[in-house]
Amino acid sequence: MAGIVMFGKNSNTGPSPGLWGLAPRDVMYDKATAYGMSWPIGLPVMATTAAVISGGSGWIGFGDTGAAAVSGQQDDELGGAYAIASDADNEGASISGGVAPFVLTKAAQDFFFEARVKVSATTTLDIGFFVGLMDTTACTNAIPITQAGALADVNAVGFQYIEADTVTFDTIYKADGVTAVQVKDAAGAIAAATYLKLGMLVQKGVLTFFLNGVPLADTKTLPDATGTDFPADVNLRPVVAMLHGTGQAGDMTTSWLHAYQLRA
Repeated sequence: MAGIVMFGKNSNTGPSPGLWGLAPRDVMYDKATAYGMSWPIGLPVMATTAAVISGGSGWIGFGDTGAAAVSGQQDDELGGAYAIASDADNEGASISGGVAPFVLTKAAQDFFFEARVKVSATTTLDIGFFVGLMDTTACTNAIPITQAGALADVNAVGFQYIEADTVTFDTIYKADGVTAVQVKDAAGAIAAATYLKLGMLVQKGVLTFFLNGVPLADTKTLPDATGTDFPADVNLRPVVAMLHGTGQAGDMTTSWLHAYQLRA
């Protein structure tokens, strides 16, 4: 099938042809073909005190005490970008889907995800983040990232950058009540103030992670919808979350996120 992004380079600022070229052309636009979520569209304004705010458009923002969010004026991004931050000391912020429409199982329909993100600093114990899918557990300053920098006890799959790491991120999944599993430790490189496009693709029951439009070698064959260490028995939603280490400051910026799953 022809893809929505048929031409261009994976290295540009838009969705990666290497990933979205595998999707039907109308995956983001035809509700009969797929269902999904995108930003930046109607994102919530973050409060300056600990709060959860609905954007009225299917997205929820969480901001810890001292949290801040600035939209539409980051860098030279076409259409703007969205930066989230807090005021340090194990505090965080996040944007998550207000609904959880996605199911990832061996028999699930094709799923496509990509987000373009960056962090302002990568010094030790400065910023940690999680980008991917999570269950409907409410985001806090310890969910989906604990104050120790680990993935919280939730159902999740995606990309984790640990505060103690300075140059790499991991691909990871977890079912609640079960130890998290790294698909690949140090799956890709990260640098301060440098955008990454983090993607996931599920086709024929196999989960493949993408970095800047290029598939990573380590994949995960999905189980059936039964209780395992993979969150195959729950609905999932997109989430971008960051957490500061003690005494640190900085922000995480997302210029866009797309998540879509084909209909049966």
